Amino acid sequence: MKKAFILLIMMASSASYAATHQIGVGLGVANTDGPNNWSSTADFISKIDYAYQFHPNLAVEVGYANLEAGSSSVSALLNLLGNKQVVDYSTGYTGLKASVSPLSFLNLYAVGGANYSSVKQTYTPRGGTEITDTHRGLHPYYGVGTEVVIFNTVGLGVEYRKFFLANDFESDAVFAGMNIKF
Repeated sequence: MKKAFILLIMMASSASYAATHQIGVGLGVANTDGPNNWSSTADFISKIDYAYQFHPNLAVEVGYANLEAGSSSVSALLNLLGNKQVVDYSTGYTGLKASVSPLSFLNLYAVGGANYSSVKQTYTPRGGTEITDTHRGLHPYYGVGTEVVIFNTVGLGVEYRKFFLANDFESDAVFAGMNIKF
């Protein structure tokens, strides 16, 4: 009964915009964790995506996200104190975006699907030679977000995404972004 009720609310809610296409960009911060204590914190991440809305509450999305570890001052400081350990990744993703608009200008959504990632691990022992490994693989991702829609064509929002990456790495990312709807 609960599932039917939630589905009914999603189908009956009004869409906050009439656009069927969305192009979004986002900037944020992310951390990356992996096997054998590989991790990075507070690194900058960017994303760009396209979504086609085939139903008032459902869209298909395709996008790309890129994280360059060591780009933040926190990471640079940590690397000066000992061994240098850097995890960079890029990922192309595709999935579904389910949204609901409780108010005409507010959009709440959840995303999920598959991502193909390339993870680059770089390790440099203090005073040693740099060692780099690259791993690729197909894994899931999910996330949630909210946006305020202005003039039915621009959405400003924040979102959280969890990427499962190649070689058992995971990344938690928080983005601030903008969507252009047409």
